[in-house]
Amino acid sequence: MTLDDDQFPKSRSSLRKILSKNLTNEKEWLDQIKNNIENILNTRSQLSFEEYLEKSHNLTVLDFGVPDFMNTPNGGNFKDNLCQIVEVALLNFEPRITNVSIELVTSQDKKLRFHIKATVKNSSININLVLNNLLWKID
Repeated sequence: MTLDDDQFPKSRSSLRKILSKNLTNEKEWLDQIKNNIENILNTRSQLSFEEYLEKSHNLTVLDFGVPDFMNTPNGGNFKDNLCQIVEVALLNFEPRITNVSIELVTSQDKKLRFHIKATVKNSSININLVLNNLLWKID
């Protein structure tokens, strides 16, 4: 879709209406966000753990995804490092969300799960996800 300068929306809410007019409902919109989060977490970035955190505010599409968790640095708090990486990735590569909070939960079956809370920008919609490891899928 292309817009001439005189057609370009004057406000953020007008732009949002134009961009989301093809979405049939809120559920479809949220499903697109969830799918993108799965794509982010299932894609490995070319950067190392350290490089990723150093570039955290300047990541580009070439850095898309998350670093390989198997190459995490020794020392420090492993859970906090993983949560920080996931938060950085989501804030950089899913522009429709804000107020991201990540918690790493280990269950009795020893599976690793991320509990992700976020707010959809410019709305009062909250997202509450639980992601399982191996291939990250939303429960």
